[in-house]
Amino acid sequence: SNINMSRHRAVKNNQELLAILKESDNAIQNGKSIINNVKAVYRCDEQEANLNINTLVKESIDLYKKHRDYENKKLNITFEPDKRIDSSNIKVSRTRILQAINNILLNAIQAVNKNGKIFINTGLHENKSGKKIINEVFIKIADNGCGIPKELYNKIFLPRFTTKKNGTGLGLYLAKKFIDEYERGHIEVEQSFFGEGTSFTIYIPIKENG
Repeated sequence: SNINMSRHRAVKNNQELLAILKESDNAIQNGKSIINNVKAVYRCDEQEANLNINTLVKESIDLYKKHRDYENKKLNITFEPDKRIDSSNIKVSRTRILQAINNILLNAIQAVNKNGKIFINTGLHENKSGKKIINEVFIKIADNGCGIPKELYNKIFLPRFTTKKNGTGLGLYLAKKFIDEYERGHIEVEQSFFGEGTSFTIYIPIKENG
């Protein structure tokens, strides 16, 4: 009947509208991420300052608790800060370090399924480089998401490389770029098992002077 045809057409139109809105939302979210990364890239004149790493991590978590994927997936983010690093001398660019944390946290949020879990902790680490011991602060971000196949380990930090449908391929690349700018700063994939999750760790050296 004409009534049933009209209902069918209305349902189809609504489904198409929802699909368009979803694509638009994805574009907006990606756009925000791209803009924040561009800002971080071009804030090269920002003065380094002594900052509390635990505070920056908390700021990143609070930001992404407003992300659509956090709400839609009903995620659980646990943060265990090491209070010892509150007094550590970490002299960094706030914009770039925060964006590096943001990028890795967003990667974890996108990797997990509904009711997924993300665990973040900070701490102190001694890196033995030859006869010298370098004291570092670390930020570890682990998830129970899809994991990374071993054959992709050497590609995940390459620019424009992504396995996500709506990914930009810039998040992990820029996170590594921002951290590598610090002498002996580095990011490592501590562990990743396909189908079981991934763990990234950021290491930032504690400067002896300044």
